[in-house]
Amino acid sequence: MRMATLLAAAMAATIVVTGAAAQYRDRDDRHDRRDEHYRPHVTVFLHDDFRGRSMTIDRPIARLGETGMEDAISSIEVDGGAWQVCTDDDFRGHCEVIRHSIGRLDRMGMDDEISSIRPLGQRRQRY
Repeated sequence: MRMATLLAAAMAATIVVTGAAAQYRDRDDRHDRRDEHYRPHVTVFLHDDFRGRSMTIDRPIARLGETGMEDAISSIEVDGGAWQVCTDDDFRGHCEVIRHSIGRLDRMGMDDEISSIRPLGQRRQRY
């Protein structure tokens, strides 16, 4: 009887640990996207491979010059959504859509060229 009780307790502990591990894998490393306050965002970096000074962006910025990052971004880490990056202010000039993190923007001709950035294809959100 005692052995059966210990075995049952061990199985219950295994189920709890396994459930917690599965729940952890289902979550994004930084954010739970089911959180009502979650907003897709990008982090832009001055240097390749996500290094150097950075800035996190979660809304449209028509003029990056005001942030000190205009024509200085070399890599972008995407944390949700699709993002339009453009070489000129007000989302003009040469524009590209980015859906995943890019460690070297020079491969797409956008290294140190981005002047405006905005999220695309998202439902209306309160800012």
